[in-house]
Formats: sequence, structure tokens, C-alpha cells
Amino acid sequence: MKELGDGLILWFPDPCVAIEPCLVLLDEYEEVSDESLIPLWVRMGEHWGAQTVRRDDLIGHDVNLASRISDLADAGELMVS
Repeated sequence: MKELGDGLILWFPDPCVAIEPCLVLLDEYEEVSDESLIPLWVRMGEHWGAQTVRRDDLIGHDVNLASRISDLADAGELMVS
């Protein structure tokens, strides 16, 4: 896991394994947002590729691509490449 301000980068060993927790989280955020006066808008992006581990950091082209895909998602969406 890597923190980026108010965002996170999570690494999963398999792309299929990553989809389910993302969808569960989106559902949970939607339920909390519906019950709250303050909406929780979360967007997620998923990309499968190579990463480089440097000390405790994930870096590389595919990590940057995942971030860009996440930026394309609207509130409550999961974008997958």
C-alpha cells in the first residue's frame, strides 16, 4: 500500500482478486453516503502490469498508468484497463 495525499495505491497479486474488494468498498461508501448528510465520493482505477519495488515504494510505468485510469473514473466508479 502507498498513500498519496487522500488516495491509496494497493497492490494485488492477481487482477481478478482486486476487483471484488473494490466493488465491495464502492457499495459500502454508497450506503454510508446515502445515510449521511455529507456524501462520500470515491473513484477507483485498476490496471494490471509490472511494478518496481524500491524500498517500501511502488514505482514504474504501470503504476503511473493505474493512477491515470483512476483519475478518469467518476464518483462511485471503478475503471479497469
